[in-house]
Amino acid sequence: MPEALKLEAVFLTLSAISGPVEILKNVNFTAHPGESIAIVGPSGSGKSSFISVAAGLEHPSAGEVHLFGQSLSGKNENQLARLRRGRVSLVFQSFH
Repeated sequence: MPEALKLEAVFLTLSAISGPVEILKNVNFTAHPGESIAIVGPSGSGKSSFISVAAGLEHPSAGEVHLFGQSLSGKNENQLARLRRGRVSLVFQSFH
């Protein structure tokens, strides 16, 4: 059975007024079906960015993200939504 989630050498760099900011640097992570995972850390450590990249809501600057054995690279928003449907749930820390 493929991993539920696999990140390989993932980087996320975002633009800021002061220049590029590296949010995620060479992240490698694997979660298997049925596992419960907690992502913890101090404010500003990249937890929300990690979740956004892992769920395909944000594209990594480099590296690969696989969800249930399928690469998220090159998939459009509709394809990503179909892949997540019924398998991925997120609760955002803030709402608008």
